[in-house]
Amino acid sequence: MNLSQFRITTKLVAAFVVVALIGAALGLFATGSMGKLNDADTDLYERETVGLSLVKEANLQRYAGVVALRDALIATNLGERKAALQRIEAGRAKSLELLAKAKANVHDSQSLAAFGKVEETWKADQQALEGVLKLLAQSEMQPDLPVLQYLRESVVQPSIQAGAAMSELSQRFEANAKRVADDNTVLYENSRNITLLLIAVSVVVGIGLGVVISRSVTRPLAQAVDGATRMSKGDMSMPLSAQGRDEVAQLMQALEHMRGQFATIVSRIRQGSESVSTASSE
Repeated sequence: MNLSQFRITTKLVAAFVVVALIGAALGLFATGSMGKLNDADTDLYERETVGLSLVKEANLQRYAGVVALRDALIATNLGERKAALQRIEAGRAKSLELLAKAKANVHDSQSLAAFGKVEETWKADQQALEGVLKLLAQSEMQPDLPVLQYLRESVVQPSIQAGAAMSELSQRFEANAKRVADDNTVLYENSRNITLLLIAVSVVVGIGLGVVISRSVTRPLAQAVDGATRMSKGDMSMPLSAQGRDEVAQLMQALEHMRGQFATIVSRIRQGSESVSTASSE
């Protein structure tokens, strides 16, 4: 490809456009990379962090069911036993609900296999619980011993409160993780918008500079070409003005100097011709 076949304006503008487009491509690549990082951060929160929180909370609810089973075993009247059985059912139901929410956000095979293992062990645990509850229904109430009174009054409530506090702490960590993920999303969006704006500005400025610089070169060159054409035809009357100190200005100054020299030579030749013509006529 012979670049000399193209005008200087075209080559300069094309060069600036290519550079601007390369910069734009790099900017878009950086924006895309930031988008992938933001998606990964969101995925980390929605799948891993939330999933971990849900599984921990499900385990706490299961443990609450275990505590309720203990309370049912040590109950001294039907009211206490009935309330404990209701807590068992509620805790295990809530645990299953949380596990289902956590599983909904899982897509990799290893995590799904782990959930399958949990489901198998849950079935075995449920069968064992049903066996205990059948035996409990056939058992008599425990005598209201001092140790049982102490368990009801001093152990049960603190245990329940500790479980509630742990659930609240887990939710607090989840809320903090969500806030960090949201802040990262806002940071990404702001960075993306600024990057796209800078890309647009750089493309416009690059093309604009290409046009301005090409004109600063091609206009004096066009004047030089016109002056050289005139001189080739013997017209030395049109002076060439040179502005600036760059190479184009130096070329214009050299052409103007040459035009002056040619004009002087042509003037002398004409004067000599006229002298010879006058002498011949005499």
